[in-house]
Amino acid sequence: LSAVSLPACTTVGSYAFAWCSALATLSLTSCTSVGYAAFQYCSALSAVSLPACTTVGSYAFAYCSALATVSLPACTSVGYGAFQRCFSLVSLYLTSVSRVPTLGTNVFSSTPIGGYSASAGQYGSVYVPASLYDQFLSATNWSSISARIVSVDSEP
Repeated sequence: LSAVSLPACTTVGSYAFAWCSALATLSLTSCTSVGYAAFQYCSALSAVSLPACTTVGSYAFAYCSALATVSLPACTSVGYGAFQRCFSLVSLYLTSVSRVPTLGTNVFSSTPIGGYSASAGQYGSVYVPASLYDQFLSATNWSSISARIVSVDSEP
């Protein structure tokens, strides 16, 4: 399985695509919820954009070693370890959120956003709305990566 396109799908269940090591392309434009470990160990997945997703479950994208860019403009909640060990994760876009999402612990463990250097000092960034920047800096679990939070005016 190298590509998934489910335009009407609203929920991806637990372990739905876990260990699909060839999965490189993902199109889930209506998805609002990604379940526990849904894409865990999808090592070919390099970019994810989930425009309607509000909830990212625990370990949802854990161990996706090629995952470099994630866009979650509607996100309200990210579960424990959701991006853990995504060694290439350098960009998380939350630039259209209306409030600071709830963030579990260890979400960015062993990622460039969490402090793991992808290559020669390259670290990641979380892009957030300018209007919420100060709230992100002090929010529970977000404050631990405050050096990686970047204020922006709009989605790229």
